[in-house]
Amino acid sequence: MSKPIGSEWSVMLISILFLLNCLLFSQPCSGASFAFGDQIDEVARNGSLPDHEVRALRLLSKNLLSQDTTQLTLTYPICSTELDFEITCSCHSIRNQSVCSVTRIKLPSKNLDGSIDPSIGNFANLEGLNLFNNQLSGEIPSTLGYLQHLTYLYVKALIPCSIFRNDGMHRLCLFLNHGTMTVVNIRNLASNSLTGSIPPSLTMLHNLEHLFLSNNDLDGPIPQNLTGLQSLRILDLSNNQLTGPIPDSIRFCGKLIGIYLRLNFLSGTINENLGNLSSLMFLDLYSNKLSGIIPKELGKLSFLSFLNLDDNDLHGELPKELGSLTNLRQLYLTANNFTGAIPTTYAKLINLEEFAVGGNYLSGPIPDYFGKWVKLTKLVLIGNNFEGNLSAQTFSLPSLQRLYVQSFDASIVFNFNVKIDMKVLFNDSRWVSDVSNPGISFPEEVPEQKSLFSVILRNCKINGSIPKDIGNWSQLKYLDLSFNNLSGSVPETFQRLNKLFLTNNTLSGLPNWTNNSTSVYPTADLSYNNFNVTCENATCLGLQNVSIHPTRFFIDEMRGKKCGRRHNSLFINSGGEEVDDGKNNYHNDTSLSRFNLSPSEDWAYSYAGDYLWAKVNASTLVRNLTCEITSSKANIDNNFRLAPVSLTYYGLCLRKGKYIVTLYFAEALYSKSEDYSTSGKRVFDIYIQGMIVKKDVNIKEIPGKEHEERRLQFEVKINDGSLEIKFFWAGKGSLYNPPGLNGPLISAVSITRVPRKLHGWEIALIAVGCILFLLLLLAFMWRMGWIGDRELRETKVKIGERTFTLKQIIDATKKFSPKMELGRGRSGIVYRAQLPDLTVAVKKLVAQSNAVDEIATEVYFKKAKELKHDNIVKLLYIYSRRRLHLLIYEFMEVGSLGQVLFGTNSTVRIDWPKRFIICKYNLQGNSVGFEVSS
Repeated sequence: MSKPIGSEWSVMLISILFLLNCLLFSQPCSGASFAFGDQIDEVARNGSLPDHEVRALRLLSKNLLSQDTTQLTLTYPICSTELDFEITCSCHSIRNQSVCSVTRIKLPSKNLDGSIDPSIGNFANLEGLNLFNNQLSGEIPSTLGYLQHLTYLYVKALIPCSIFRNDGMHRLCLFLNHGTMTVVNIRNLASNSLTGSIPPSLTMLHNLEHLFLSNNDLDGPIPQNLTGLQSLRILDLSNNQLTGPIPDSIRFCGKLIGIYLRLNFLSGTINENLGNLSSLMFLDLYSNKLSGIIPKELGKLSFLSFLNLDDNDLHGELPKELGSLTNLRQLYLTANNFTGAIPTTYAKLINLEEFAVGGNYLSGPIPDYFGKWVKLTKLVLIGNNFEGNLSAQTFSLPSLQRLYVQSFDASIVFNFNVKIDMKVLFNDSRWVSDVSNPGISFPEEVPEQKSLFSVILRNCKINGSIPKDIGNWSQLKYLDLSFNNLSGSVPETFQRLNKLFLTNNTLSGLPNWTNNSTSVYPTADLSYNNFNVTCENATCLGLQNVSIHPTRFFIDEMRGKKCGRRHNSLFINSGGEEVDDGKNNYHNDTSLSRFNLSPSEDWAYSYAGDYLWAKVNASTLVRNLTCEITSSKANIDNNFRLAPVSLTYYGLCLRKGKYIVTLYFAEALYSKSEDYSTSGKRVFDIYIQGMIVKKDVNIKEIPGKEHEERRLQFEVKINDGSLEIKFFWAGKGSLYNPPGLNGPLISAVSITRVPRKLHGWEIALIAVGCILFLLLLLAFMWRMGWIGDRELRETKVKIGERTFTLKQIIDATKKFSPKMELGRGRSGIVYRAQLPDLTVAVKKLVAQSNAVDEIATEVYFKKAKELKHDNIVKLLYIYSRRRLHLLIYEFMEVGSLGQVLFGTNSTVRIDWPKRFIICKYNLQGNSVGFEVSS
């Protein structure tokens, strides 16, 4: 369904003018073929045109075609006086001599692929130039501004300011190659690929009445000084890239009857000076970035018949002053942030044909005076917070065709005892959904309908069975009764429908046509009901386009099944392939079916619903968009899964406990300026374990930087091993935004277990246990001698009749202090050990000494201890363990032999004969030592 672009009067006028254009400027289909160049030579020979116009024709002919193209041919000769010919001239007599000049050039659909030569400005009397439906490139030459008589122009290029020098130009139509005519009137530059900003000189055209610049790529602000456009009646700048505010100077355009600024990026507030345009009948500001409140001054526009403020960022209460607009026929206020009740003054809007306030936050009772708007054909109330009843009188309106009611705390009163035309309730597209009420039921008898083709009564808490007569309505093709409490069987009469949605009810009986896969049947979603069938995949009973799986029984069994192994976490890459993000493995989620159980059977998803406007296939719902998100998690945030109404994830085989659920979002659809979707708002609710945890989620409003993922976190307790996360669209947000892809959107799901917090007594018990364990460990290590000096304390050294511990001996060296050093050699250092009433010498060997390996043997120790000689110091004890290697000797009071021989001991003097004797006995002692060692 598309949005209205104006009143029926406007559409009829556009259509009539389009037909006139086709009649006036269509290309003839018959006649001979003439080469353009030859025709120029002909007029040059007969002198029918001035020389400067002949030269201009030659340049024009040369540049309209590229070098690679054949010569341009004409259907008729140049300068024919017939209006249907391509090159038309007008002639008059001056001094009995005929003088002619080119007045019209019409070359549409000639496959022209060149450019327009600036010599076009030499045709001083040119009234019309039609180069429509070609492939011309380049700029529009500024010389066109000299054509004072030009009334229409069809061409593609850019806008030079000089083209607007002529105030008397009443018809200027510039069209996109291969484009279509919209309005033939005073000035039309619509439906092109014009770029750049709107030239300020355009505002000096005092005679300009109609300005059409729609459907281009114009950017920048609307010119601030509009005081020169005093004759302007229609201003159409829609479907561009315009930014900035609506100029204050618009109040000087007092003759305006239509302002069309839809589908731009205008910001700021709605200018209150618009209220001074007393002749204004049409005001279209749909899909911009306007903020603030609706100015009450708009209530002074007594002739206003069309007002569209959809898809902006407006807020506040609806101004009561709009109730004075008694000529208003269409009022669109959807997808904003309006609050409060609908004013009682709106009861005076008795001429309203279309009233749309869906996708807001309005509250209060639904006005009873809706039932008095007898001309009403469309009523859109979805996605608000209304209360009370929607009276039967509303359904009795004689002209009502479309009724959209969704997500409000109210009840719908079906009063079929009164005589109502059911077309009023359901005709065209009947969309009633998300109604919170104690429950309503269909009447036992439903009148026959002959015009109804689409019915949506979704999430209205409708109880009871479905009347079979609904399926007999001759024009009915689309029926959505999903998310209700319907029971009983699916009527056999529904076989003739095109689409059928009955998901999320308590239906128990299937129609017979589901047992015959060769019969004609509708595309249907019958899942989440109580059908007694066994289905293990999306295709159930051999029906390709009928979704019966999963049933409620299957979901219950799936969530309650016994698991061989339970998990503490689950990660799903919604809409994307399997990927690792750090230590987390995100599962593949690219299935296109309505329900899918993962190969590991530890999670599943399902989606339900259908889009109201957009036509999509299953692949539309799973996307992977590169270059959208640039964060560290771009590998999971650049893809997403989309659903029309409901999207549910099931986590299975999870351990009992508390979990953190992290949901990742990236708005990749309402994000492009090219299709104006940046003004769109996606709003949905989040349920976890059947309870709503976040209402009215707007992805763009979740905290986060641009081009980075947005995330929400929730803590949840799991008792039975399964987790349900549901996203549900309740009708809020944008309804008509160009993509039309409303509904929930998710990029990734992360479920991680929260470590259990210990009680105080548990912490104390663990602390005591740890201390006891540590003490026992230390005692064991001490006992084993791995720590401390236990071995040194227990090792006994017997010296004479006295016994000392090894620790005592080491302590006697003051732990090998340099002050106790007696001498040093290649193998180690000798220390004095001063024991009580006894002194010994302790030699501490270095670890790299060869002696270390020798003294470690038991044989060496035994022989060395038995060695006795007058010239050898007695070895008392050997210790070699744990990097400590000691030799304990008798202490020599007068010092060592080396000190005596080499003079370091000054107290002893030895002459050379004695030295000889000492050397002799020393050699004898060494020989004894060598014998022992060998």
